[in-house]
Parts: sequence; structure tokens; C-alpha cells
Amino acid sequence: MTLYRIYTERKNLPEIERILTQAGFDGFTILDAVGFWKGKAEYSVVVEILTEDDAQDFHVRVHKVAKTIKRVNAQDAVLITSSKVDSLLV
Repeated sequence: MTLYRIYTERKNLPEIERILTQAGFDGFTILDAVGFWKGKAEYSVVVEILTEDDAQDFHVRVHKVAKTIKRVNAQDAVLITSSKVDSLLV
């Protein structure tokens, strides 16, 4: 399993939710956070997307979503991380 995280400023949340839903992910989680960029604190969200799909097209889809969020939020940068994880639905 791969866990993708997209870190962005907490604004335009309904639009972020729409972008993520339209991207066709099976599910995602949005977590509130406080981030720091260039020495200034900002309210942020972390979008988590967990997938068994390791295909390049899924990776490209996550990057496309992050670029769209960056544009919508008029940000200098949006951070994407990915890591391999073990997970289990109970």
C-alpha cells in the first residue's frame, strides 16, 4: 500500500473536496494542521490518500490534483509525500 499526503493551506475547502472527489479516488481523509512556510504559521490541511495501486497513472493523478489545489489556493508550493505502509480494514 502507498500513502500519499498533500499539504496545503486551509482555504477553499469545499473546492478541494470537489477536486478530490472528481479525481475518482476510492476515499481520502482531510486532516486539520498548522503549517509553517517561510517562517509564518498558516492553517493547513493534510489530504491522505491510501491506495493499493502502485501504477504510474495513480502517481500522476495525485500530482495533477496537487497542482490543481496549488492553483486554486494561489500558493507558492504544495507538498506531496508518499510512503509505503501496512494497513488493514477492520
